[in-house]
Amino acid sequence: MLLISSFLCILMQFSNFAIAYGFSPIFAQQLGASKGDLGVLLFWYLLPNLAGTLLSGTFIRRFLADRWILTVGFLLISGPYFAFP
Repeated sequence: MLLISSFLCILMQFSNFAIAYGFSPIFAQQLGASKGDLGVLLFWYLLPNLAGTLLSGTFIRRFLADRWILTVGFLLISGPYFAFP
């Protein structure tokens, strides 16, 4: 279980950084976003990550098993990736 979850976390972390710091800013600049807009975009990317990190280790763990936290987390994180063009 530890190896599988570690591999999936590595894969998800790679895709998070690739989309948040690579694809999204480039695409936003092509649409005409300013540097301030890119800062706001990054803020709205980091805010749910912060909340999810804080809640998944403390509050959510009281109600869900580790396997369900991983499953729901991966679904919530990977869902918006399919909304990108």
